[in-house]
Amino acid sequence: MQYGDAMSVKGRHIGFETTNLNKKSITLDLSNNEGKEILYKLVAKSDVFLTNFSRRIVNKLGLDYETLKTHSPKLVYGKTTLYGRQGRLSERRGFDTLAQAYSGAMWAMGDRDFAEPVGKLRRAYIGKPRSTDNTLKRL
Repeated sequence: MQYGDAMSVKGRHIGFETTNLNKKSITLDLSNNEGKEILYKLVAKSDVFLTNFSRRIVNKLGLDYETLKTHSPKLVYGKTTLYGRQGRLSERRGFDTLAQAYSGAMWAMGDRDFAEPVGKLRRAYIGKPRSTDNTLKRL
């Protein structure tokens, strides 16, 4: 079994499907000019642009605020990061499920077959909770 097989049904990943339910989406190759031009046309019609790309990728692909505001001067620009703006993980992208796992929230709300987080997650989790209530207060 490959990673993710348990979360897939007929080739569709359940995590992706639930996160993107009722959303419209397209795939653009932002490494070429055609993809960038399509994005810039979408930005020109948009009120908000939100990204979780690293600073390096944002600059490389021309997705920085200064570039995008030339296509939409009133654009509200947001950049989010799971791991913070500085530090060894700051250039990594993160998603909701990673935030839940990294913080211990996924364990607090999930399977009780284990007494505590296991593996690499244990290093990110500080302290052994006495109850779910105490765990959520620390998050």
